[in-house]
Amino acid sequence: MKFYVFLASVFAVIILLFIRSVDSNQICNLNFNCLHWLAIIHNLLIFSPFILFFSLLTYKMPAVVTTKWLNFAKWSVPVILLIILLINMQWHHHRGGWMNMDADFDRLYVMVLYMFFVAGSLIQIFRGYRQLKSN
Repeated sequence: MKFYVFLASVFAVIILLFIRSVDSNQICNLNFNCLHWLAIIHNLLIFSPFILFFSLLTYKMPAVVTTKWLNFAKWSVPVILLIILLINMQWHHHRGGWMNMDADFDRLYVMVLYMFFVAGSLIQIFRGYRQLKSN
Protein backbone atom coordinates (compact mmCIF):
# COMPACT_ATOMS: atom_id res chain seq x y z
CA MET A 1 0.00 0.00 0.00
CA LYS A 2 2.87 2.38 0.79
CA PHE A 3 4.31 1.89 -2.66
CA TYR A 4 1.02 2.57 -4.46
CA VAL A 5 0.39 5.79 -2.54
CA PHE A 6 3.95 6.89 -3.29
CA LEU A 7 3.63 5.96 -6.97
CA ALA A 8 0.28 7.74 -7.39
CA SER A 9 1.60 10.89 -5.72
CA VAL A 10 4.73 10.91 -7.92
CA PHE A 11 2.53 10.51 -11.01
CA ALA A 12 0.26 13.37 -9.87
CA VAL A 13 3.24 15.65 -9.19
CA ILE A 14 4.65 14.91 -12.67
CA ILE A 15 1.31 15.81 -14.26
CA LEU A 16 1.15 18.96 -12.11
CA LEU A 17 4.65 19.99 -13.20
CA PHE A 18 3.72 19.37 -16.83
CA ILE A 19 0.58 21.52 -16.55
CA ARG A 20 2.53 24.31 -14.84
CA SER A 21 5.43 24.24 -17.30
CA VAL A 22 3.44 24.25 -20.55
CA ASP A 23 1.45 27.25 -21.68
CA SER A 24 -2.22 26.38 -21.23
CA ASN A 25 -3.12 28.19 -24.45
CA GLN A 26 -0.92 25.75 -26.37
CA ILE A 27 -2.69 22.77 -24.82
CA CYS A 28 -6.23 24.09 -25.20
CA ASN A 29 -5.90 26.27 -28.29
CA LEU A 30 -7.81 29.10 -26.53
CA ASN A 31 -10.88 26.88 -25.96
CA PHE A 32 -12.64 28.24 -22.86
CA ASN A 33 -14.05 24.88 -21.70
CA CYS A 34 -10.66 23.22 -22.02
CA LEU A 35 -8.99 26.06 -20.11
CA HIS A 36 -11.65 25.83 -17.38
CA TRP A 37 -11.19 22.06 -16.91
CA LEU A 38 -7.42 22.40 -17.06
CA ALA A 39 -7.61 24.94 -14.23
CA ILE A 40 -9.79 22.57 -12.20
CA ILE A 41 -7.35 19.69 -12.76
CA HIS A 42 -4.48 21.97 -11.78
CA ASN A 43 -6.24 23.02 -8.58
CA LEU A 44 -6.96 19.41 -7.67
CA LEU A 45 -3.39 18.28 -8.35
CA ILE A 46 -1.82 21.15 -6.44
CA PHE A 47 -2.58 19.05 -3.35
CA SER A 48 -0.35 16.18 -4.57
CA PRO A 49 3.03 17.55 -3.30
CA PHE A 50 1.68 17.34 0.26
CA ILE A 51 0.71 13.70 -0.28
CA LEU A 52 4.11 12.99 -1.85
CA PHE A 53 5.90 14.61 1.10
CA PHE A 54 4.01 12.60 3.71
CA SER A 55 4.25 9.36 1.74
CA LEU A 56 8.02 9.87 1.54
CA LEU A 57 8.09 10.71 5.24
CA THR A 58 6.23 7.54 6.20
CA TYR A 59 7.74 5.21 3.58
CA LYS A 60 10.58 3.88 5.76
CA MET A 61 8.72 4.21 9.06
CA PRO A 62 7.26 1.25 10.93
CA ALA A 63 3.94 -0.12 9.73
CA VAL A 64 2.04 1.22 12.76
CA VAL A 65 2.98 4.81 11.94
CA THR A 66 2.21 4.43 8.25
CA THR A 67 -1.13 2.79 9.01
CA LYS A 68 -2.12 5.66 11.30
CA TRP A 69 -1.33 8.19 8.59
CA LEU A 70 -2.99 6.17 5.81
CA ASN A 71 -6.17 5.78 7.86
CA PHE A 72 -6.29 9.57 8.21
CA ALA A 73 -5.42 10.20 4.55
CA LYS A 74 -8.03 7.73 3.27
CA TRP A 75 -10.89 9.94 4.38
CA SER A 76 -9.29 13.38 4.46
CA VAL A 77 -7.86 13.47 0.93
CA PRO A 78 -11.16 12.68 -0.88
CA VAL A 79 -13.07 15.12 1.33
CA ILE A 80 -10.55 17.92 0.71
CA LEU A 81 -10.49 17.22 -3.04
CA LEU A 82 -14.30 17.27 -3.17
CA ILE A 83 -14.42 20.60 -1.32
CA ILE A 84 -11.77 22.04 -3.66
CA LEU A 85 -13.81 20.86 -6.65
CA LEU A 86 -16.93 22.52 -5.24
CA ILE A 87 -15.00 25.75 -4.60
CA ASN A 88 -13.72 25.71 -8.20
CA MET A 89 -17.25 25.36 -9.55
CA GLN A 90 -18.00 28.72 -7.87
CA TRP A 91 -21.58 27.88 -6.92
CA HIS A 92 -21.21 29.63 -3.58
CA HIS A 93 -20.86 33.21 -4.85
CA HIS A 94 -21.66 35.44 -7.78
CA ARG A 95 -19.00 36.79 -10.05
CA GLY A 96 -17.67 40.19 -9.16
CA GLY A 97 -18.09 41.44 -5.65
CA TRP A 98 -16.08 44.24 -4.17
CA MET A 99 -12.92 44.40 -6.29
CA ASN A 100 -13.58 40.74 -7.20
CA MET A 101 -12.27 39.57 -3.83
CA ASP A 102 -14.36 36.39 -3.87
CA ALA A 103 -11.53 34.55 -5.63
CA ASP A 104 -9.08 35.68 -2.92
CA PHE A 105 -11.33 34.22 -0.23
CA ASP A 106 -11.44 30.95 -2.19
CA ARG A 107 -7.65 30.74 -1.98
CA LEU A 108 -7.87 31.35 1.76
CA TYR A 109 -10.36 28.49 2.16
CA VAL A 110 -8.11 26.15 0.17
CA MET A 111 -5.08 27.09 2.27
CA VAL A 112 -7.06 26.35 5.45
CA LEU A 113 -7.89 22.90 4.04
CA TYR A 114 -4.21 22.29 3.28
CA MET A 115 -3.21 23.36 6.78
CA PHE A 116 -5.83 20.96 8.16
CA PHE A 117 -4.28 18.11 6.16
CA VAL A 118 -0.71 18.96 7.21
CA ALA A 119 -1.63 19.34 10.90
CA GLY A 120 -3.74 16.18 10.87
CA SER A 121 -0.98 14.21 9.16
CA LEU A 122 1.62 15.34 11.67
CA ILE A 123 -0.71 14.49 14.57
CA GLN A 124 -1.37 11.01 13.17
CA ILE A 125 2.35 10.34 12.66
CA PHE A 126 3.02 11.47 16.23
CA ARG A 127 0.20 9.24 17.52
CA GLY A 128 1.64 6.29 15.59
CA TYR A 129 5.07 6.81 17.16
CA ARG A 130 3.52 7.17 20.60
CA GLN A 131 1.61 3.92 20.12
CA LEU A 132 4.78 2.21 18.91
CA LYS A 133 6.75 3.34 21.98
CA SER A 134 3.99 2.30 24.38
CA ASN A 135 4.02 -1.27 23.03
